[in-house]
Amino acid sequence: MEITRAELKTLDGLLRATGRTMQKSAVILPPRERTVFSVAYLLCRAADTVVDTAVIAPERKIFRIEKFAGVIDKDGAEKIAAEVHEGRDLDEKLLLQNLPFCISIFDKFEPEDRQITRAVVGKVCGGMMVDLQTFKPGVMTALKTAEDLENYCGMMGGAPGVFWSELILSSAKIEMPAEEFKKLGKNIGDALQIVNVLRDIREDILNNRCYLPESDLKLFGVSVDDLKASDYRAAIPAITKWLLWGLDKISAAPEYFNQIPKRAWRFRLSVLMPVIWALDTFELLAHTDILANRVKINKKNIYGTILKSPLYLFSNKNFASAVRQKTEAIKELLIK
Repeated sequence: MEITRAELKTLDGLLRATGRTMQKSAVILPPRERTVFSVAYLLCRAADTVVDTAVIAPERKIFRIEKFAGVIDKDGAEKIAAEVHEGRDLDEKLLLQNLPFCISIFDKFEPEDRQITRAVVGKVCGGMMVDLQTFKPGVMTALKTAEDLENYCGMMGGAPGVFWSELILSSAKIEMPAEEFKKLGKNIGDALQIVNVLRDIREDILNNRCYLPESDLKLFGVSVDDLKASDYRAAIPAITKWLLWGLDKISAAPEYFNQIPKRAWRFRLSVLMPVIWALDTFELLAHTDILANRVKINKKNIYGTILKSPLYLFSNKNFASAVRQKTEAIKELLIK
């Protein structure tokens, strides 16, 4: 794959505009992996903009997302950009305008890279289809079962975790069997997605979407109507359950990190930072009344992790210790 410095700069600018922490993880990668990662992420963000736009009908959104991964071509991108002519903000408009450009870079990929990119975009679009088919405008709705939420996290987070693992496997020597490594990557991706779900829970409820399963709410004596009426207290045990689920999933990170050779430091750093940021967010979720306030790590967290990263980058022991200590401290907050 040949990509010019100008093309890489354009991708980086789009990534910076639409993915605050993602860009910081991508920029440290070697050019080929950086390009594949950036294009895959931007395609998923473009699909997300289609889901969230107010300018096309829900039925048309379903049509577009159902076909999205299968029509990654310039003509299809231009039609989507023309139909969804506005995003939620200027950065999303810019992304839609540059969707044909992203496809032109995708066309330069080697067959293996096109395959894993199509696969992850297809899985993420599958998660978006769950959103479109489950949640209807003006109707308060929740996912039905814990399995539904686990599957949703698997599509929206676990699949990108597998994609990320496949990128690493194609470039670095990993000793454990590939399927085991990808399973660890999926677990980390699941954890990152449940973080996204829980930090947005208040905003989602205000928009008639509840990702906490009805089965969990029923177990703790609360209904979706209670949540809509701002009667949140009874939902805390259900939230705690999924925080603990996420912490268990992210416990795969030290073993995953340990498998990446130290000479492949760019990959190690790109894994290290999102894991620490996720744990910082878990900690905020455990401390904060997330049903009253949206949780988001600040620049101090982001740059603090970057500054501390040399402590962990070449030490599997230090990284594992940091993950364990943070996880144990968060669990103590949740179960006290």
